[in-house]
Amino acid sequence: MSRKKPSVKRDVVAARNAFIVDAYSKNTPIKDICAATGLTYGSVKVIAHRLGCTKKMRTVRTINEAIYCRARDFIRRHPTLATEIGRQVAELSGSSAVTKTDRLAMTARQKEVFDFIAKYTAEQGGVSPSFDEIKDYVGLRSKSGVHRIITALEERGLIRRLENRARSIVPAEAA
Repeated sequence: MSRKKPSVKRDVVAARNAFIVDAYSKNTPIKDICAATGLTYGSVKVIAHRLGCTKKMRTVRTINEAIYCRARDFIRRHPTLATEIGRQVAELSGSSAVTKTDRLAMTARQKEVFDFIAKYTAEQGGVSPSFDEIKDYVGLRSKSGVHRIITALEERGLIRRLENRARSIVPAEAA
C-alpha cells in the first residue's frame, strides 16, 4: 500500500499565504511583503484579496475586532434590518419578549395600523376593527395589503389573533 507524500509545494504555498495574511494585518508595507516572498506587488495584492484581506483589515488586529467592525458598519447602514435580525435571533433562542426596538422597527404603515387597532379596540370596548375598516382607515385598495400588515405585526408579537374568529385582533399588551 503506497501512501502519497504530502505536497511540499502545497505546504509552501499555505505557509506563504499565512505569512501574507499575518503581515497584511500587521500593516507591513506591501513592498516589504514582496521582498520577503519574492512576489510582485500585484501578486501580493491579488493573493491578499483572495484570502479576504481588506484595507480595513490592515488597521484591525484580530478576527473578533474585524467581525465587530463589520457588524457595527452593517448596523449603521441598515438599522431596521439589524433590528429585525436581532428580533429573529432572540425568537430562535427562546426569548419572546416584545421590546421597544420592535416597535421602532415597524414601518410607518404598520405603526398606523397598530395605533388604529389599539385606539379602535379601546373605544369599542374590546371589539377590534374589521379588515375593511382598517383598509378604509389606512387608504388601501384591497384587504390583501391589510392582511400582509396584520401578519407582520403578528409575527413581531405586537398583536394576537384568534383563529376562525371575526374581529379577534388584540394588541399584545391587552392579550
